[in-house]
Amino acid sequence: MKQVMSNSISGYIVLRKPEFNFDESGRGAYLPYAPKIGDQLYGGIDRMQWFDLDEGYYEKSLPMELIKIRERIYSANQQSSDMKLIDSLDDAERVLTYSNKSICRNELIGVVEEKHFDHSNLNNVKNKRSILGCDVFCDGYGSLIREGVFSKPEYFGEHIDKLNESGIFHCDESSIEKYIEFYQMKSREGQVESMEGKIKAIQILRISL
Repeated sequence: MKQVMSNSISGYIVLRKPEFNFDESGRGAYLPYAPKIGDQLYGGIDRMQWFDLDEGYYEKSLPMELIKIRERIYSANQQSSDMKLIDSLDDAERVLTYSNKSICRNELIGVVEEKHFDHSNLNNVKNKRSILGCDVFCDGYGSLIREGVFSKPEYFGEHIDKLNESGIFHCDESSIEKYIEFYQMKSREGQVESMEGKIKAIQILRISL
């Protein structure tokens, strides 16, 4: 199995843990329940990013330091609607601490984009990081795993079996390529959402404080 990984992190995101990846009110793009198949929760990149930071901002309760961090996040990601990265680990950790001040519902991930993949040994990952796996992402639309496997599981039976414990794929190029081809075929048949744009594999690392 050909592994794809890298120590070159493109940026960081604070997002909801899989079991807390829902909005009780079902506002906007957020479901009122966590995406899952049976007991398997979706744990990829297309979760509620920076949600508690945004909530504090709109409620006008966000400290000035975090308002400035939020401004940097949105300023740096004007071209991306679905993946808002920050390059400062210190700032990401400050947001995580704020977001979890009442209930520990969020986690911090590092994102390795496809252009930075190499074939290094997995044991080279530095301290404080653990590999969750690879998601398949199209900017402007989101995760093909969330929109495919978790939204229309009846069409993706053979791919459900390939999900890892995080509800995404192991970083195996062959499995990812086959999934993209299958998703695109189902899209042409009108069974899943059509995604126009560059589709890429995204490696996700959990960052421990």
